[in-house]
Amino acid sequence: MDLFFGSIRSTSTKPKLSHTAKAFLDGCAYWVARKVINETEYDDFVVSFNMVDHVFEEIKLPKSCLGDGALTGLLAVFRDSLYLFVHGRESLDCWHVWMMQEDCSGKIWYHQFKIDCSLKICWPLCLMKNGEVIFESIEGHLSLYDPRNQQFQDLHFQGNPYIIELFSYKESLVLLDLGTKYWPSEFHDDGNEELESQTQSQEIFAGLEKWQIQESA
Repeated sequence: MDLFFGSIRSTSTKPKLSHTAKAFLDGCAYWVARKVINETEYDDFVVSFNMVDHVFEEIKLPKSCLGDGALTGLLAVFRDSLYLFVHGRESLDCWHVWMMQEDCSGKIWYHQFKIDCSLKICWPLCLMKNGEVIFESIEGHLSLYDPRNQQFQDLHFQGNPYIIELFSYKESLVLLDLGTKYWPSEFHDDGNEELESQTQSQEIFAGLEKWQIQESA
């Protein structure tokens, strides 16, 4: 797929997009991406895609981000602003939280706060509507971080660390737990299909312990 950055068409090496660091805000989808320059060099950045104009845009990361990349970080929407969780240059034991704003000079990152944690609490998974952050440990444990008192609280949940994922959503006319889909149950020689309604329950942790977090508008 060719990418459009601004109004420029790019046919260079396609960036690798993070499956975890992604967000949607004001008609644009955002990902943390990486361009591989050579075997030892690469460039991490945020790429946005405007759903109306169908245009990609490359957004530079804060200059103080750790040089080993940001693909393990988190993009999140909080109070109608885009937030980025990324390691600082000083240590892997802390996460820096940045907020992106746009003015006449373009998109600018503003540092909000720093989260100190041990290596056992590795990745931010979700930014809650009250400002608290859910972290995952390498063993698959979940912890809740409160930036007001700078404390972690064990959520007493343990799952498979390879398949834990949290989803935030906004309420709409589409019900997550009552979504109805129509699937062909039989196919006839004349090409007509007999359809039957099948109601499928969509849950956050399918096949495992279920954990659902609701993000209000």
